[in-house]
Amino acid sequence: MGEASDREGVSDSERGDLLVVTQAYPPETGGNASRIGDLAGHLTDEWDVTGVAPPPCYPHGEFERSWRGRRRQRDGDVTVHRLWTWQPTDPDPGFAVRMAYYLLFAAHAFVWLLVRRGEFDVVVTTSPPISTGLVALPFAAVGELPWVLDVRDLWIDVSASFGFIAEDGVVERLATAYREVELQRADLVTVTTEGTVDRLADAYEFETEVAVIPNGVDAAAFAAPGEDGDVGSAEGGSDRDDDRRQIVYVGTIGHCQALEPFVTAMEYMESAAVFRIVGDGDRRAELERVVAAEGLEDRVVFEGLVPRGRVPSMLADSAIGIATIEPDESLAYAIPTKVFEYMGTGLPVVAYGEGEIRQIVDRSGGGVMVDGDPEAIASVLDALLADEERREEMGIRGRQFVEERYDRGVIAGRLSRRLREVVGGGDAVAEEQPVSAVVEGE
Repeated sequence: MGEASDREGVSDSERGDLLVVTQAYPPETGGNASRIGDLAGHLTDEWDVTGVAPPPCYPHGEFERSWRGRRRQRDGDVTVHRLWTWQPTDPDPGFAVRMAYYLLFAAHAFVWLLVRRGEFDVVVTTSPPISTGLVALPFAAVGELPWVLDVRDLWIDVSASFGFIAEDGVVERLATAYREVELQRADLVTVTTEGTVDRLADAYEFETEVAVIPNGVDAAAFAAPGEDGDVGSAEGGSDRDDDRRQIVYVGTIGHCQALEPFVTAMEYMESAAVFRIVGDGDRRAELERVVAAEGLEDRVVFEGLVPRGRVPSMLADSAIGIATIEPDESLAYAIPTKVFEYMGTGLPVVAYGEGEIRQIVDRSGGGVMVDGDPEAIASVLDALLADEERREEMGIRGRQFVEERYDRGVIAGRLSRRLREVVGGGDAVAEEQPVSAVVEGE
């Protein structure tokens, strides 16, 4: 297995064939697509990587619906097969539509893999949603194909906590029982934070090894202003001068992102700041109504979706990056990918939330935490905008923090060694620094 290649990495004879099954893949946006897209690209140094994903449709309503049964494309050195499923077009689709989107894709991908399972050495399924595991579970259960279950979010807990499914209802109980089977049958479980390890251990009975493969950033792509890399304004070069007061949020505008306090905070700010919200999602329309009701159209700008390649320059042309997550117990394990992207650009972070996000911001020294009071948020933002030296110091600390601990190239190398262990490729994992050391920065 493994085609001849002139790429750097292992020799042709050592290359393996890796299949990645994901519900979202670039050009779609969001943390899941970014994580798996970047990792897949880096893994091509040692693997021939094939991805299976639906036609692009997230955020919903931003892509034209496709009726093609299958489409093959190249994303750098990754071959991606787009398999048809029902594609929601409503920005906030209902439960039945979401289930059709998830389950039809899982069924299509299972049939696709059924006739190709001999082509791969290992398969990775990444969630949410939990339905992606249905593609690999039958083959792993009979010992035909090694399976790595990548759990990025605690989707069941979050869905119940936010009312998407009834708490302790039939759907939650069935989903919980199914997830336990997944955890028991997988050859390896990967998660993004130590908090997720603890939550899984408390909620499920399983003995499968769990490895922390954290989120991160492609440090080279998000090079700090003045360093090598394509970072700067569209006119060429970064320009964080004192005349521009741009605050930026890049990411999904969803139910888990507590953006309204930051939008409302703009009413109380003394400085002439503009808050640019880059992205889309279920709650954009609701936030736009808040902006209109408060008369903040000149202070809050919704940029919508932008090509991912533009994000580093947009961050470099900003003074502060906003990272926010609802302070709900079901989300205490989560660290938004945007935290690492802001820090990778040398952008100070103002964050809201509890749990892992607070630990990362405090440990890095690259930002400051706020509570959910809009007036208090405005005060913090005004103080930071008035103190360029403090912003620069935070930016330097944050950049150094992600370079040392959360560079996606390094993270992909650790994942690759775990994959080789799963397929019987030696004891490289035992020789490396423990993954937890990367997470804890010790």
